[in-house]
Amino acid sequence: MIIESWFPTLILNTTLETFSDANSLLAMRAYQMREETLVTTDWRCDTFNTQNVNRNDYYKDDKIDAKIDKLIYVTIDHVTNYSKLFDADLENYKVVCNNFWFNIAGPSNYQEYHSHPNNHFSAVYYVSAEPNAGNIVFKNIESIVESHTIPTIKSVNSIGAHKTCYYTPEPTKLLIFKSNLLHMVEKNLSEKDRISIAMNFELVKK
Repeated sequence: MIIESWFPTLILNTTLETFSDANSLLAMRAYQMREETLVTTDWRCDTFNTQNVNRNDYYKDDKIDAKIDKLIYVTIDHVTNYSKLFDADLENYKVVCNNFWFNIAGPSNYQEYHSHPNNHFSAVYYVSAEPNAGNIVFKNIESIVESHTIPTIKSVNSIGAHKTCYYTPEPTKLLIFKSNLLHMVEKNLSEKDRISIAMNFELVKK
């Protein structure tokens, strides 16, 4: 008998250690955006984000601008390699960054389940995060459409039993995933802000 595994959920997990010195500048820009911008969203949580801000408004300081551009450039390289796992046609298409935004989650802030429509891939880069700052949790589509739940033991040991997975935020950690993958962020139980930069990418014709 052979048990085969099909339809895997692929998440790229890496660290951008060369950006550790840039995180203080990126955090500074996030706080500047919060002070300068009145942001209104339809989120049911109180995590601050700059998702609806005009892209040009992010660029106001040459030193910080260069760090933002470098982060996007490096992430595009990772997304391009990640897209090969899906047999992306990289001869005729290239990866472009559609948009990006800052997130500042203060103590007790969280983010509900959501996806990023009209994009192929998404990424999150952690600028700052203390222990217990809130894990990012991914949920597979089967957990949504399943109508008759299998009773399971408390200790999940089988790959067939997993419906969610999570990653603990750490400075310089970069996660890349398909944009239609549902994800949320748990409540920040630390006493300091969790700051991240989210990005969306699309394969477009060269």
